Amino acid sequence: MRKSLQLIALLAALPIGATSYYISNSGSDANAGTSEGSPWITLSNASYRTFAAGDFVLLKRGDRFAGPLYITNAGALGSPITLASYRSGAAPVVYGDHTNIVWSAATGYAGFFTNPPLSSISNPQLLYDASGTKYYDVGNRLSTPYATWLATFTNNCWGQDNQTRIFYIKPANSNAPTFMRMFDYRTVKLSGGYGVVRDLEITAGNNGITVSGAGNLISNNVLNNMLGISIEPTACWNSEVVSNHIYSCAYTMIYPIQPGGNNWFHYNRLETNTTTILGNVVAPAIELNGFGFLGQTNNLTEHNVVRWMDHNFFDFFYEANSEIRFNDCFHGGGGSPGGTGIKFHHNVMDCDGVGTGIIVAHYWSEENQIPEDTGPVVVYNNTVLNFRTAGPYSLTGSTGAMVFNNIFSTVTDYAGNSTAVYTNGVTSDYNLYYSTGVSPRWKWGTTNHSTLAAFFAVSGQDGHSIYTNAGLVGYVTPATSPAIRAGTNLITAGLVQSPQYDFAGRLIPGTWSIGAYDMLAGVQTLNIGGNLIFTP
Repeated sequence: MRKSLQLIALLAALPIGATSYYISNSGSDANAGTSEGSPWITLSNASYRTFAAGDFVLLKRGDRFAGPLYITNAGALGSPITLASYRSGAAPVVYGDHTNIVWSAATGYAGFFTNPPLSSISNPQLLYDASGTKYYDVGNRLSTPYATWLATFTNNCWGQDNQTRIFYIKPANSNAPTFMRMFDYRTVKLSGGYGVVRDLEITAGNNGITVSGAGNLISNNVLNNMLGISIEPTACWNSEVVSNHIYSCAYTMIYPIQPGGNNWFHYNRLETNTTTILGNVVAPAIELNGFGFLGQTNNLTEHNVVRWMDHNFFDFFYEANSEIRFNDCFHGGGGSPGGTGIKFHHNVMDCDGVGTGIIVAHYWSEENQIPEDTGPVVVYNNTVLNFRTAGPYSLTGSTGAMVFNNIFSTVTDYAGNSTAVYTNGVTSDYNLYYSTGVSPRWKWGTTNHSTLAAFFAVSGQDGHSIYTNAGLVGYVTPATSPAIRAGTNLITAGLVQSPQYDFAGRLIPGTWSIGAYDMLAGVQTLNIGGNLIFTP
């Protein structure tokens, strides 16, 4: 069991010599900021300030604050720098969109408009006018002559002069806009390590919370209406992301990015991807995932609720030695465990007719900081239901990917559902397959086979797998199911370590079952999309 960083934060509640800084809508940046009676008023006054290990930056509950807030120096083990709230009431809101921008005609350049330098906006991402029209970024001016740079603008474009920090826009109607919404690149960023972000609401920015370094804790925050990544642990080690609620966002919600590792993502609730933020169509339908994983190692992702994803619950790019288990998923593609040494198991995923079941691949790359093969990708004991096009599917030519003890079952209640079950380039066995209404297909190379026996004859795969109705009760495997005790012991096979627990937290006996649950006895039926309770 990993040691919770929340405990470390509690032990560091008031380190010796620590200072608390208060920020309130009724304050002033001329104040000392070190008492509730003398708070600051803006986050920009706290950004880039040197804080000491153990210091607190506290936002008044019920207030709203314009981002961004950047804390760049490090805390220490047991004495993190903490960004949190004070008083009672609704969580303080940090927003990353700016609408109070006044535009004036650019002298000597007809049809262009500028504004004064906006110190409160850091590396803005997108601009929208009152009609929801998106303005496109032509790139910042470095040393190019103004006339040359502005000549690259077409209608509804914008750019920023790097030297003066002034923005230039060119509306199609040649009139100064009365309203323009500009989104920050990052709304809250802690980059030194040993930082805590908790009990805040982050809304309407590009990226929500970005942390780097070691020993960070992100907990009990609400994030919504984000254009980009909601929580981004990048170059981050030994950190914890727990009990956050993320919804209505236009990109992958939690996305640890290389380098980094030994991070723990648990008990988060991720729901509802969208391409429309605050009435603006902000992005094409790409990367609308719950979790993304890029080039980190030894992460643990467990006990999360992930639902209403337009793409995958989990998306991987060159991950190594990470484990994804006990997650409760509804409406989306099952996932794409790709990399080396990954363990993907005991997840319950009802795809609800949206995407593929599981795409699995075994690969690594020097370029993506995963330089060598650390073992097979093992996908086991998952319950994957109602996928639209494919069950276990591997990238062509993938080796070192293993698929065991999974239930892959689908029905034909959805338009265009092919109910195809693919296995190609993986070692696959002891799975339960089932579909109704349309005959399944197992594909090896370029040839489809209509029965498991025919597939086994040409591939040598799935010799012990079965094609039958699992007889699930909700999402749980009852004692009468043909999946009970029909699996293979992966501990004995040397593919996973002991002990192993099922989705309900019960120790798996020596004879394994197929699917995420060992059996129904004594366990409530899982409410997909509801609260997850785990009692090991």
